[in-house]
Parts: sequence; structure tokens; C-alpha cells
Amino acid sequence: MSGMTSRINDLYEEALRGNKPAKEELFEFLYASFRVFVRQKIVDADDREDVVQAAMAKIAAKIGSVQIAVSFAAWAHSVLKGEALEHYRRKSLTQRKLEEVSSEQDALSWPEEDSTLIGRIKDCLAKMNKVNRRYARILNLHYQGYTTQEVCRKLGVTRDNLYVVLSRARSMLRSCMDEGDITR
Repeated sequence: MSGMTSRINDLYEEALRGNKPAKEELFEFLYASFRVFVRQKIVDADDREDVVQAAMAKIAAKIGSVQIAVSFAAWAHSVLKGEALEHYRRKSLTQRKLEEVSSEQDALSWPEEDSTLIGRIKDCLAKMNKVNRRYARILNLHYQGYTTQEVCRKLGVTRDNLYVVLSRARSMLRSCMDEGDITR
């Protein structure tokens, strides 16, 4: 491992001198080294790749402008460790939120009135789907908690267009709930 650390530090010095092939090789070495490191720490392959990519981006942004105290390799691995810790914090926070939502949903009991309302909403969404599938899909994705950016990406629309369509879809749903039928 110390041979690889020495090679990374040598490549870093060459990259600072403006040697572009050395900089490319440096990032290849770091990427390979990081992947080995996170494989031992993080189970999910997608999560591992996200952590490695985040660390690589941070290093690329700071290379040449950061003061290295010990060695570049040590600093780079400390950046990776920081990203891995941040990953665990985010994952832990997300897990806690999911557990809170789940326990809140378990605590809720749906009165007869609410189950009737849910049935009416489902009927209106089915009617809306027949008239304008895009409106129904946007409402469904929004209700499921997708972010605006994710919905835009899934449907291939701009943010402004999404807001217009979402407004129209809500109006159509409201109309159906009030009148029992879809009006265009």
C-alpha cells in the first residue's frame, strides 16, 4: 500500500507542475484506491459509487488550492472518509424519518369518512387518467414524494411547465371531487 501511496504523491507533484497525463493517472489511481476502500465500508454498490464520485469531485475542485500537511494521498483519503461518514449520516437520518412516518401512519386509523374520500380520489384519478394521462401521472408522482426535479426528468418537462400542468391537474381533480366527473 505504501508503494501506491508514494506513487499517488509523486503523481500529485507532477500534476502540480502542469503534467496533464500525470494528473489523469493520479485520478485513476485515486479512483481505484477509493473503490477498494469503500467496498470494505459500504454494502450497496450504488452508494459506494456515489461516495467515491463525491470524494473525487471534491478533490478535483480543491486540487492545487489546498495546503497539504502530510501527504496528498493521506489528504485524499481523509476526504473519502469524510464522504463515507456523511453518507452514513444521511442514511441514518433518512432511516429515522422513514421510521417516524411509518409509526405515524400505523398510529392513524382511517375513519369510514376518510376511506370513502380515498375511494373518491382514486375514482377521480382513474377518470383523469382516461382523459389526460399526463395530469394523472404528475399528481401521482407528486403525491408519492418525488421532487420537482425528479418529476421533470421523468416526464421530460421544464420546471415552469410542470407547475402549470400540476395546477391544471389539481383543478381537474378538484372539479371531479366536487362534481363527480371530469370536465376539460
